[in-house]
Amino acid sequence: MNTVEKFGHGKSSIGYISHLVLIESSRVKTIDVSGVQLLDSTPITVFEFLQKNAVWQEAQQIDDASGDYYTITISCQIRNVSESLLTWLYANQQRRFVVLWRGVDSDTFFNGNQENGIRYQYNRLASDLKVIELTLTGRFTTPSLPLNPTFISSILTQYQYQTF
Repeated sequence: MNTVEKFGHGKSSIGYISHLVLIESSRVKTIDVSGVQLLDSTPITVFEFLQKNAVWQEAQQIDDASGDYYTITISCQIRNVSESLLTWLYANQQRRFVVLWRGVDSDTFFNGNQENGIRYQYNRLASDLKVIELTLTGRFTTPSLPLNPTFISSILTQYQYQTF
C-alpha cells in the first residue's frame, strides 16, 4: 500500500489577526493545545483589530550549535490611542507574555510558556499621535501551535479582561 502526503492548497490562513490575547507568562500554570490554566486573578488583555490591521509572521532559524528555533513577530496598528492604552503599555513594557491569537479565518494559535514569553515595543509618530505601531517578538523552540478555538471564545465571553 502506498502513502500519499499532500501539502499546500488547504484551508488558507492569510496571516491576519482579529484578536490578540496577552497573559503575563509568570501567571500561566499550564498551556497546551486544549487551553491555558491561569493563576487566580490573572489579568488578561485583549486587542481586537479591524481587518488587515494585525499580521503574524513566523520564521524558522537553523542553528547547528543549539538547534532550530522559531522567531515569531506580530505587528499591528492601533488607531484612536487612549490614555488607558498608553498607561498599559508603559506599565507592562518589561513583562513577557504568552500570546494567544485568532486569525480572521477563526484558526487559533499560541506562542510562549511559563518560562519564555513574547515582548513588545511600540512606536508613535509625531505626525499622527492617535496611531501606535505595536510589534511583539519572541524566539521559541517550537513553532506557533494550534489552540482549541473555544478557549479564546471563552475568554471573550466568560472572563473579565481589559480590551484595546
